[in-house]
Amino acid sequence: MSPSNYTKSLVSAFLCALAIYASGCAFGFGGGRGEVVEAWETTKGKFKIRVTEYKEKHPVYLTHFFYVFESSGAATGNWHEIMDVKNDDDIPLPREQIRFVNDQTGYVFLNEKYAVSTDSGEAWKVWEATPENLSNLQDGPGVIKSVVIELNGSGTMILEALVDGQVKTFTVHTKDYGRHWNQ
Repeated sequence: MSPSNYTKSLVSAFLCALAIYASGCAFGFGGGRGEVVEAWETTKGKFKIRVTEYKEKHPVYLTHFFYVFESSGAATGNWHEIMDVKNDDDIPLPREQIRFVNDQTGYVFLNEKYAVSTDSGEAWKVWEATPENLSNLQDGPGVIKSVVIELNGSGTMILEALVDGQVKTFTVHTKDYGRHWNQ
């Protein structure tokens, strides 16, 4: 291969790689967490939950936002991440989606994700409203609109999902504080 053809091949490979990277970032596959926009925390006894909003680090086309939920349990006092949710829009911090049932049990939810702890924030079970977890959700994940968990562990979740081109509302139930949900 001549030097000029070799150079052209390198330039083509570089441009191709750059196009793949840029398109990935435009569709939310790049960037990661950048600067903190806002943070808020709440507590029940020694059980603490915090949510922090981050801007996408290197947006290419649209800026995405990350909402990171963390907890600090009564036993250790150290903060650890529960879950993160990526969102296309800059929404207000989801303060109403952070709830305590009692001093040991708390839960958080946003978009299709739900997480619950029954040991004052030391361990968390994350659940997602996806077709793998709920057979009614044929066309993608659902959006959790509300969750109510009772002291005895029973509860109800209302979610919306696109089914056959129409937005439908579903109600699912739990008997174990939301570790599992049934239609």
